[in-house]
Amino acid sequence: MQYRIWTDGACSGNPGIGAWASIIVDEQGDDVRLGQAEDHTTNNLMELRAVERALEFVDTNARVVVYTDSNLVVQWMIGTYERKNAQCAVISNHIDQLIATKGLQVEWVHVPGHGGDERNEQADRFAKSLIRLRKRELAQEMMQRQR
Repeated sequence: MQYRIWTDGACSGNPGIGAWASIIVDEQGDDVRLGQAEDHTTNNLMELRAVERALEFVDTNARVVVYTDSNLVVQWMIGTYERKNAQCAVISNHIDQLIATKGLQVEWVHVPGHGGDERNEQADRFAKSLIRLRKRELAQEMMQRQR
């Protein structure tokens, strides 16, 4: 099986409320969109989480091309960036483990952010919409507590 994956992470405040989004396209052209908001996170963590969750989703022994606008993700995963941040290292080490245990062949492709790659733009919009939704949920929770 072959997959093309576009990932993005976003954060409102850094740290702040963040979200990750992945668009996974299989060899038949079918796509699956995954995403989730997280409280008290950073943009870098969300960028890595998007890759992690997408690779958890794909089949074993697959060929995968990951498109990301995050230089950090590409550099960490190809080994040209020292993994100093402990939280990011936990996620990237799990990504390494997923690749090894699932027998994945992964190619990392950097795309310019807001540079016209339609799937990257979709992932960006999806992540930002999840942040807006989470902010509304938190505001509603706050209003209910005040009653």
